[in-house]
Amino acid sequence: MRHALRVAGQTSALASMIQGGRPYGDVVQQLLAARGSLDALLVRLLEIELNGNLPRAERALVRALVCPALGRRAPSREGPARRPAPLG
Repeated sequence: MRHALRVAGQTSALASMIQGGRPYGDVVQQLLAARGSLDALLVRLLEIELNGNLPRAERALVRALVCPALGRRAPSREGPARRPAPLG
């Protein structure tokens, strides 16, 4: 939930910045921050789904494919099996 609220706040701020005529650099910086938050939310949701529904070996394969697509480094090895904390 925390990630989703962060995204909502950043996109709301982005709209206000554009409407307020803020400098281009400020708007771009906010846009990149919002994009990073969306990526983090996506990764978190994928982790929850993967850990709950896929065998361990398949989780590693999916992470190896998804992380680079998001511009993130895939984990080199999987740690102990555990369910991530819920969002929020």
